[in-house]
Amino acid sequence: MAGLPEVVLRPPLLADGPDLLDRSARHAMELAREGFRVLAVARADRPAELAGTASGTAAAGDMGRDVALLAPVARPDPPRRTAELVREFGWDPVDIGGIDASHYLEATCMVWVCSAMRNNDWNRAFKLLPKEGS
Repeated sequence: MAGLPEVVLRPPLLADGPDLLDRSARHAMELAREGFRVLAVARADRPAELAGTASGTAAAGDMGRDVALLAPVARPDPPRRTAELVREFGWDPVDIGGIDASHYLEATCMVWVCSAMRNNDWNRAFKLLPKEGS
């Protein structure tokens, strides 16, 4: 099981002691402040005959008291780092969503490439302009 630390690191859900949960929550918060995306990973031993069944993959609240914390897991937050780099170039970053919106960026890139090739001028950029009054 994995999820947001503020959801997973709770005594009613995990069998671990409050000291471990408190230390893990503080560590997760430190990692988040450093710009990482953090998940808490826990394990529940289930009989083999329940694995992969509806009763073996119960909702978090129904998992019982045998759930144990494995570790908080941190990974870099690419959108945050990308936004920092864009700001270093003096631009305002715009988040258009997750990977499902990437085809919009790919199409915009192709417009830029076609324009640059046609005009032999690669010194151009696109900018989203806010509507007046907003």
